[in-house]
Amino acid sequence: IDHTPITLSYRLTNSLIPSLPNGAEQILSNIQSYSLEEILIIGNYQDQIKFSELTLDMYRMLQAVERQPIESISSLDDRTTSQSPATHRKEILNLYNDECSNRSNPHKYLLYKPTFSQIYAFTASAFKELPTNGALLLYISADGYDTHIKNKTDQS
Repeated sequence: IDHTPITLSYRLTNSLIPSLPNGAEQILSNIQSYSLEEILIIGNYQDQIKFSELTLDMYRMLQAVERQPIESISSLDDRTTSQSPATHRKEILNLYNDECSNRSNPHKYLLYKPTFSQIYAFTASAFKELPTNGALLLYISADGYDTHIKNKTDQS
């Protein structure tokens, strides 16, 4: 699949998307689909703005991984009933099927300035709770330099 280089000179549109090579459908059908089940967010910035008990980057990461809620059944009942009852029943069944098919938000662990043993324990716990087709997202934010060295040079 990766042996043929493809050069695209413009933005992708439906007419410019290259077709898959022969046999790619068989390869793609064998790939197991994974879903994000566990998230470990670790913040370790020294001087960052806090939102409640979270640093700003941790809060934004939380917002980024939240899934949209599914339309509730009560909003289905509020719709006009111009559709046939059979169509309405199918929509309700599809709603239940969607709810059962992994639409809940992933479980999150939030750690602020943890020790190594805490990171190790929470990572082990997250892996223990992962289903076979689940994925774990590990987000670590920290300063790109050692702040202790900066403080020592300021004092001398």
